[in-house]
Amino acid sequence: MPFPDSTFELALTGGDDPRHYVAFVPDGEGGRAAEHVFEWRIDSVALAQDLGTLARAAQRGTPPENDLHRTFGRRLFEAVFGGPVGELWRARRAELRPRRRPLRLVVRVDPATARPLLNLPWEYLHDGDDFLALDWRTPISRLPWGIEPLTMERLEEPLRVLVLVAAPLGLSQNEVLDARQEEDIILGALGGARRIGPVQIEFAPNGALETLERMLAEFDPHILHFTGHGVFVRQLDRGFLLMETLDGRKREVPHEEFVRLLVRRGRSLRGVFLSACQTAVAPRTEGFLDLGSSLLREGIPAVVAMQYSVLNRSAIQFGSAFYRSIADGEPVDEAMTEARGVLAAEGPNTVDFATPVLFLADPHCLQVDAAALREPPPQAQMDLTGVMRAQRFVGRSAELRTLQTHLDPRTGDWRAAIVHGLGGMGKTVLAARLAERMGSRLVGVVGVRMTPTTTAQALLERLADFLLLGNARWNHPAIPAFIEASRQPVALEAKAASLIEVLRGLPLLVILDNYEDVLPQGRAVSRAAAEEA
Repeated sequence: MPFPDSTFELALTGGDDPRHYVAFVPDGEGGRAAEHVFEWRIDSVALAQDLGTLARAAQRGTPPENDLHRTFGRRLFEAVFGGPVGELWRARRAELRPRRRPLRLVVRVDPATARPLLNLPWEYLHDGDDFLALDWRTPISRLPWGIEPLTMERLEEPLRVLVLVAAPLGLSQNEVLDARQEEDIILGALGGARRIGPVQIEFAPNGALETLERMLAEFDPHILHFTGHGVFVRQLDRGFLLMETLDGRKREVPHEEFVRLLVRRGRSLRGVFLSACQTAVAPRTEGFLDLGSSLLREGIPAVVAMQYSVLNRSAIQFGSAFYRSIADGEPVDEAMTEARGVLAAEGPNTVDFATPVLFLADPHCLQVDAAALREPPPQAQMDLTGVMRAQRFVGRSAELRTLQTHLDPRTGDWRAAIVHGLGGMGKTVLAARLAERMGSRLVGVVGVRMTPTTTAQALLERLADFLLLGNARWNHPAIPAFIEASRQPVALEAKAASLIEVLRGLPLLVILDNYEDVLPQGRAVSRAAAEEA
């Protein structure tokens, strides 16, 4: 399938000399609309030093000396966009400028003849006026050699986003990710779209490969957002994602194993966002692909990966801007340009806007057809009156993951959990965040703030009121019986038994906040539970 006229396909192959390469623009009919031979000393010591400096600058909070990213990007642009290729580029830009339309730059590198060019930071291309990747008129993406562009139908259902954070035990202090802040950012960026229906979010309870497989099958997401650590071991010429075992230990998952799982279980996947370092590095070995190219080759049309190590703050800023644009219905490459602009303007070093790499076969693959949008599944009825909502969740990530895993109504093995500790340590906020995370797997969440004057009868009446409102949707036969029993002068044991029948039949989360306030004789929750067991 040929590219539309608003796309500039830049193909790069090897030349007759190891130092020479060919840049050409296909004409869509098997020929070449323009061609240019350029020299690029891929084996030079100076180039290796420059690339190392740029990689280190992206990991630090300071820019490189002498604006190396600009001079490098300018040098790369002048080499590749010389001769007829540059003339055609300028002519195409001039043609689209009056129509206020972007000219999409798609970079394609032949791995058989020009493999060393795969790991060049093309996102630094600079035409003398600006970085192409920061200009809305020239969004840049990569399309692996041999993969054709796609034109997919717009989604007629809400865009489903699965967020998985891999934070195994035993990481050093500088490796620990601020995953809770990233979750808050994603929730905030997609908040408006979630409220009106076109976006749904589910958070995996842990970063285990087995959990990812289960949730891909159950939730069937369109986007997988992976936050964690990635490494590329140059001695092995292989990349790995650092995920978790089911008991939280570190597990190195080779890229090819990760790809096989997504192909097998991710049947509706249209996008993968890898907020993990070095996931866009291409192996030197012939026949092996980088993670982004591998996923596109398997039919996933959009992948965001990182070509350098990335600062946690930068990853969070970038993800926030990217998802906000996606929720607004922008094409993927234009959303990338918006997010890069945020990093360039607000980031700590002005260079890590080029760290994310976009592999793309269809810029419109994540757009939702609002006119044809089918009715989304009902959201959980949530009543946290009197319970502090999780506006800024600080700490307690390990406890949150444990609770979500064991209280899951489909796969968990707990019916109840007691969270106890000193006042102010975050128990209430933890419970509220748990409710948000589990909302898609529940039909209802109700929170009750306990006080020293709260009675068992008052608690039952509060739950009866909540269930009465929700039963118009749930239509569960045990609810009218409980409501009736809660209002009759019968023993509390009988009322509790009626409530248990409701809880057995419906996936509900009941939060009793400040429960220690109603315990007699000042006993601690943990002690009272032990005595009553």
